Amino acid sequence: KEIILSKKKALIISHYNPDGDAIGSSFGLANYLNLINIESHVYNMHKVPDYLDFIKTKNFHNSLKNIPIDIDLFLLVDFNDLERSGHEMMDYLNEKIKEEKSIIIIDHHENNKIDYGKHYIDTNASSTGVLIYKLLMEFENNISPEIATSLLATIVADTSSFKNSNSNSEA
Repeated sequence: KEIILSKKKALIISHYNPDGDAIGSSFGLANYLNLINIESHVYNMHKVPDYLDFIKTKNFHNSLKNIPIDIDLFLLVDFNDLERSGHEMMDYLNEKIKEEKSIIIIDHHENNKIDYGKHYIDTNASSTGVLIYKLLMEFENNISPEIATSLLATIVADTSSFKNSNSNSEA
């Protein structure tokens, strides 16, 4: 929370071939950060799948060309290996690491391969969206219906509509 509140411009990155957890987590977090006056940008090398087009955010990018140069916070959500962000983004992030930029990894997968930055990882969570929700509850603002919908989509996606074993964890 303290790291996030000290920043002005964030880039949220999710894994390529995004699913409901990647898009819902990214967009929900971006919309919340915009709500608290932190300009947020979301990157994914692929477009939002058609079945998730009900989840919206502004400043969504599929290319590094449109990302502002003055990003001061990088949030990696729903992946645990830089390779899953795509080679272009992996090279970009490796350069930012050298500049000692603030990086936070938020994920629920095992076997994390990212060994820098701050980690918020809970492998018992049904989705990364659950972790985003817990993080947002640390702030004083309420979440909007739009943000709640994004986060619900993460749980529905990663539990196959509450059918698989992930649905036993906190939701």
